[in-house]
Amino acid sequence: MHSDAITIYCPNPLCQAPNPESHRFCFQCRSPLPKRYLWLAGKGLDSLRPGELLADRYWLKRDRIVLDTKPGLAPDSPGIFLKPLNRTSDFRRFNPIYRKPTG
Repeated sequence: MHSDAITIYCPNPLCQAPNPESHRFCFQCRSPLPKRYLWLAGKGLDSLRPGELLADRYWLKRDRIVLDTKPGLAPDSPGIFLKPLNRTSDFRRFNPIYRKPTG
């Protein structure tokens, strides 16, 4: 599920053009647009709602899962502990859209 309201900036330091989340490649320089999902950890995160932008960079996709909108920069966020998800499958494990039916 992609939202065109989310802007992901090109990781190419010579480009850094804004792109919609649905794009796989930068529309300007054709560099791949990585989707870096991170896990929020810590206390006081229950008040956050999906769709919020944290630290002008991290888009809250779902309970404690954020999408880094500036993947060309090293993860950094004062006051928020971020843990990288190991694989795309980690995101699928936490997202009910991707869960396999039981039974």
